[in-house]
Amino acid sequence: MAARTSELPTRDDESPMIVAAIVRIVVFCVRNSWAVIAGSLLLALASAFYLAQNFAITTDSEKLLSESLPWRQQEMMLDRAFPQRADHRGRRCDNAGRRPDRG
Repeated sequence: MAARTSELPTRDDESPMIVAAIVRIVVFCVRNSWAVIAGSLLLALASAFYLAQNFAITTDSEKLLSESLPWRQQEMMLDRAFPQRADHRGRRCDNAGRRPDRG
């Protein structure tokens, strides 16, 4: 059986209305446990479907940041001024940090 709000231990700083609301929610969930489980599963499935249809991300760092940022505009100006260097920006050499005599 559900406890009444007057029977629950409360602290001085807790509002009796909040405690009563929480008790009502818990009692509802206990009495309608299968409906709550079914509703939760439906909500999870709907969320997964929405996420699968609408979530997209790019891993291209050039497209992640806005081109209106001042430093991005400067970077684009440098790329236009030195097109031969634009492709090499941000790439790591395979032998970076290795000494030639150690292979």
